[in-house]
Formats: sequence, C-alpha cells, structure tokens
Amino acid sequence: TRGGNVLSFDDEDIQDTFSASDPLAQFQQQLLAGTQGSLPKASRKLLELLSSDEVLVAQGGYEGVPARYFRLMMTDVGIITCKSCQHMFTEDDFEMQYLLDMACPFCRSKNPEDIVWPNPSPSN
Repeated sequence: TRGGNVLSFDDEDIQDTFSASDPLAQFQQQLLAGTQGSLPKASRKLLELLSSDEVLVAQGGYEGVPARYFRLMMTDVGIITCKSCQHMFTEDDFEMQYLLDMACPFCRSKNPEDIVWPNPSPSN
C-alpha cells in the first residue's frame, strides 16, 4: 500500500497527453520522467513561447559561464535577484531581511544597484 500524497500516472496516460512536436509537452515529459541528478532542459523554441513575465535570467558571473533561465511558476509572487551573488528571493522574504541590514541577506552586498526588483504587475 502507498502512504502519503502520491501522484502516479499509467504509462499510457502520459503517452496520450504529449505531442512530439510541442516544446512545452516535451519539457513536461522531462519533468515527469524526473531522472535523479539531472535537470530538465528547455529548448530555445520553448523559451520563445514563454512570456517575459514568466522567465527569470541569471547571468553567468564570469566569462564562459552561460546564462541560466528559470521559469516562474507562480507569476503573482515577486522575485528579487541580487546581481552580486545571483541569489533569488521571494519579495516578501527579501524585504524583511533587507530592511534589517540594508544588504543582500545572502552575500551582504550593500550596493543598491545590485538588487533587481520585480517589475510591477500589469493592472487589470
């Protein structure tokens, strides 16, 4: 017997849901396969399909280090990035810590230009 909250799929359920030509479906297939120790990779085509509000870019800090792209799954949660250490924080958590020390909670950078605040949400 299984305990706890377990989500399972029959193999045929998964195969019916995905199309080989759909980049989002291919990415979801990678997430469901979930090979331990490997991260899913999004194609350039998939990234082009996503709204800029859904994608966070962490620039490589050194020459030869590629940028990393992250998909924001909950677009109503503001994400703040520190350019100095490339660490990302939820807006609420960051603000509380930032107000205490006026510095990044991770690397302690006090340069306000290192902080990338989220864009305001478009009004409905």
